[in-house]
Amino acid sequence: TYIDEDNDEVLVLAVPIIKEEKTVGIVFGTFTKDIINKLLETVTFAESGANVLFDDDGVVLAFTPGTDYVDENDHYISDVIGDMPDLSAGSTVTYRDGSKDMIASVVSIGVHGWNFATLLPRSVITEVSSTIGRYVIYIIIAVSLSFILLLVSIITLVKRISKIDKERARIGAELGVAAKIQADMLPTDYPERDDIELYATMTPAKEIGGDFYDFFFVDRDRIVLVMADVAGKGVPAALFMTTAKIVIRNAVHAGGAPSEILFKVNNILCQNNRSGLFVTVWLGILDLKTGEIEYVNAGHEYPAVGKAGKGFDIIKCDNCPPLAAMEDMEFIDEKLVLEPGDKLFLYTDGVPEAKNGEGARYGLDAMVSALDKGIAMSSSELLGSMRSDIASFVGKLDPFDDITMMCVNYLGRDDANIISVQRDLPD
Repeated sequence: TYIDEDNDEVLVLAVPIIKEEKTVGIVFGTFTKDIINKLLETVTFAESGANVLFDDDGVVLAFTPGTDYVDENDHYISDVIGDMPDLSAGSTVTYRDGSKDMIASVVSIGVHGWNFATLLPRSVITEVSSTIGRYVIYIIIAVSLSFILLLVSIITLVKRISKIDKERARIGAELGVAAKIQADMLPTDYPERDDIELYATMTPAKEIGGDFYDFFFVDRDRIVLVMADVAGKGVPAALFMTTAKIVIRNAVHAGGAPSEILFKVNNILCQNNRSGLFVTVWLGILDLKTGEIEYVNAGHEYPAVGKAGKGFDIIKCDNCPPLAAMEDMEFIDEKLVLEPGDKLFLYTDGVPEAKNGEGARYGLDAMVSALDKGIAMSSSELLGSMRSDIASFVGKLDPFDDITMMCVNYLGRDDANIISVQRDLPD
């Protein structure tokens, strides 16, 4: 017990959280002594009766207000508990209190040595027995038991909260590991070359998400760029994301144009897709010698291309269906050409659909405006600036969706325009 700032005496019920035989936390509930006293008063039988909540050491935790049987100053039951060693949980004894013959009955409430005692003058029991009969005694017992059950319910609730907290901690730890595994699946070995500068980030709305990006070389001069978004969030989306990422990589290495690659990937993802999940994908193959990108947009957000000194524009194209929606879907190859100094910005719908506290969306206009401000920045600086601008718009609101971005700064190559001439040499 302790005295709070309002000078009320407060009871604290605490339950430890045990993990691997070590105490890792405590769940506790607080109840003012005045509230419990009033509860005791509601189940008191007869004006001369009293109820007392005390521990195995005889320390009074709460009691019926106004009773003569409890010494409020030193918190011990006067002439009842202290002088009666036979009065313990499960016992009923008679004793003499001044001129009164008394009956005391004690029941344990099953936690931390707490006990509930009902004190009644024998004359009250005799009078009740002679006028109403023993059924009233049953009512007394029932009412007293109802109070005991109330306390037991409170204790059970505290224990249940403790159990839930343990389970939540376990799930949180497992999700933390899953988030680490997912983050490790995203490439961070950015190319260190003179013809391209690239950076990407993924921020999940929950511990783990369904967005992903990928980039890898298929030969010395061609790099594959992937931006994808699985419908849904959490564990199911993360598992589907893992599958999609692996299947896309394998299909690319098997060869073919982007449309042929996604045709194969789509049919594979459709197999046994009982959960009905699907994934939007932007997949392009950038030729670093020419700046040409051959790509397919499978239900994904349109990319943005930035021209030095001019700013960014959204590049619209034929938007094919997402992957895993239906088998044997056809996909259309598109092309765009980057000039040295141009930037390609890929993103998921978490960027334009980010919401603030008023329900307004960030939108494409704000996105393009923020991109224009970073047209001269490096790829990593530009994405950092974008994240700051989105965070400023959203404020303290929790993320609405995963936010994934990639910026490709095409620098060109010195030998891009060299023409190879085969010379006829004499025998």
